[in-house]
Amino acid sequence: MGDFKPNRAGIMEVCKSEGMQSALLELAQGIADGANALAEGHCSDLRISSFQVPPFAAHADVLSRTAVGAAHTNGKMGRLCEGKFKCLSAQNH
Repeated sequence: MGDFKPNRAGIMEVCKSEGMQSALLELAQGIADGANALAEGHCSDLRISSFQVPPFAAHADVLSRTAVGAAHTNGKMGRLCEGKFKCLSAQNH
């Protein structure tokens, strides 16, 4: 076996690639979907029949050296749900 020496530029290229962005977005969307499902169960607690827009959403951002996927609140109802019921935070535990 030979020595393996990582190529910094190659690693950054892979991290910022379309495939990596797609994979990160898919994972973040799964977290947002779980939070949205949990939030639907709290509609009656919030005295609403349903959400007009999903309270949680996901996106992928390309930074200078890598890309990240993130699930986040999507407006006022998402912030309210997260503050009161921790729907998004619960997805990480």
